[in-house]
Amino acid sequence: MKAAEQELASFFNAVKQLFGREQAELSAKYWLDEVARIDDLPSSARDWRSVTVKASARLAIRVNASSLSAEFKVSKSLFTILMRDMAGEPAKR
Repeated sequence: MKAAEQELASFFNAVKQLFGREQAELSAKYWLDEVARIDDLPSSARDWRSVTVKASARLAIRVNASSLSAEFKVSKSLFTILMRDMAGEPAKR
């Protein structure tokens, strides 16, 4: 379960940094909804990342990305922040 906690915390912090606390809280609910849809809980950090990817897709829809370019920028930024967090690097402001 530590991998799940770390993945959710990283996702929450990344969304909070990009979009604010309200969007982060809604995205955390989406993340938990995705977990509830799984029959067998993931066994690796990589598998937990798939939950984050699905929740990220819901986030992209919610923030109404206006173009493929904007969606790519959101995904790239989110991915970068998640990777930094997973590596234990401090968040850049």
